[in-house]
Amino acid sequence: MLVNYSSVLENLKKIKTLLIINCINNGFNKKIKLKYICNCFTSQITEQSVFKYPSGPYCIYGASGIIKTINFFKIFRKAIAVVKDGAGIGHVYFMTGKTSTLSTLVSLVPCHNIDPRWLYYVMQSISFESQDAVTIPHIYFSVYGDVKVPDIPLSDQQKIARYLDEKIKYLDEKIKYTLSLKESLEKLKLCLIKKTIDIDPTKSCIKTKIKYISNFIQATKFPYNKTIYPNNNSEHNIAIVTAGKTFIYGYGEKQTYPSFNKPAILFDDFTSECKFIDIPFYFPSSAGKIIINNNKSDIKWLYYVIQSLSGMIDIKDHGRHWIDIYQNKSIPFISLPEQQEKVKYLNKKILKINSWIKMLGGK
Repeated sequence: MLVNYSSVLENLKKIKTLLIINCINNGFNKKIKLKYICNCFTSQITEQSVFKYPSGPYCIYGASGIIKTINFFKIFRKAIAVVKDGAGIGHVYFMTGKTSTLSTLVSLVPCHNIDPRWLYYVMQSISFESQDAVTIPHIYFSVYGDVKVPDIPLSDQQKIARYLDEKIKYLDEKIKYTLSLKESLEKLKLCLIKKTIDIDPTKSCIKTKIKYISNFIQATKFPYNKTIYPNNNSEHNIAIVTAGKTFIYGYGEKQTYPSFNKPAILFDDFTSECKFIDIPFYFPSSAGKIIINNNKSDIKWLYYVIQSLSGMIDIKDHGRHWIDIYQNKSIPFISLPEQQEKVKYLNKKILKINSWIKMLGGK
């Protein structure tokens, strides 16, 4: 029997979400507003200040989970951390007590006769949408605190929470396994690139520095200062990009500044992350560089060369990695036809690996 996967990871997450929603809202008629079953506590700890605090045994949560252990805590009891600012709004974490959060999260402490795990699953059953039409999304407890949730006895809360703990643990194990498969495929892809490009500093061959077969342009020459739209259409069809994991985070319209319209490599000078792009784009980044080829190189070959250097370069905090390090690296010099032949080989192999990654849940 053939199964039409959209994404294994996506399907597992959907099953998990639907299971939680169905268990929380399964035929319970009596309702109560969320704000009556928990208390909301804010935090003044900023991301910039947290790393100044001495290390200790108490966890502090940020948008991505636990970011550090420090020597004090703000919340004594078990509580739910809710991301209130940024792209991860509505994401929740279960805090086991003696914890803190950054100022971009709030802590919901359950009231008397409210099971903490029940509250954790209740929060996952709520659909959050930004309550500000601004660049940085935001949600307010003063608004979602009015959401009505089931009002059931503590014993029923605990029964449902135990059931969900068991089922969610099983699904999380499947999700973890799927993510490990994706990670293995990403490693396989990188190994294939490294083997094909074959940058071995001890190898005897004709070499050249990357700066002699490439050029770069500052990303600041291609800024974008208009509205960013989530989807692409005929009116706003120019990609707004980053060199990081998000890559294309929206689309924009034509403006006074021209977009970049040639195949290129987006390079982040702070992190050394890079992306290949062959559609028109704006690159609003103070730390970005646009790498292009010259008549001695193929642009996709350059992209694979940069990727093959992964793990061979010591990344420094906020350094000028392209100018100071990457462009000065020596690599085997091969002719343009040879480069294109290797690009053709890698494109074919990586297309196959990427199809597996996409099936599992990659982009």
